[in-house]
Amino acid sequence: MKDKTHRQKLKQLLKKDLHYKVLLGSGAASFAIKLLGKLTKYLLILIISHTLGVDALGLFIIATTLLLIICVISMLGLNIFLVKLVAEFTSKHEYHLAKISFNKAVLIGLPVSIIISLFLYFLSPFIAEDIFKKTDLLPYLKIISFAIVPFVLLSFSFQSLRGLRK
Repeated sequence: MKDKTHRQKLKQLLKKDLHYKVLLGSGAASFAIKLLGKLTKYLLILIISHTLGVDALGLFIIATTLLLIICVISMLGLNIFLVKLVAEFTSKHEYHLAKISFNKAVLIGLPVSIIISLFLYFLSPFIAEDIFKKTDLLPYLKIISFAIVPFVLLSFSFQSLRGLRK
């Protein structure tokens, strides 16, 4: 009996307030995407550890962790700022300002990420051998140096879409 009344109250609340409906819908979608991402990551780790061994898995995890840290530094917080600006400008129907904000973030973030990517590429022997004492890490570092720029641009695009509520 109580279960029915709770469902009825929820249905009435969703009919009255569109914001609750949007919140529940986007929350469910976000949860599903995050769950799918975590499952994919788990499967990737499982495959790498079984096919290449735990040593390769350790190197992979070090490299991906470094990639994430370097990307956070490369973005200079502009990705988070884009969410705010794009949401603010689109709510006022000032789409041209949202586009200008995105372009300026790219103009600032792209050169920074390219420079950091080049530094990582050329300093990867030093980082692998002198800092981590793992010469096997060298090819991983060289590979992730090419991933920095796309990751930064992808993050700018993703956060802009979040600001657009898409």
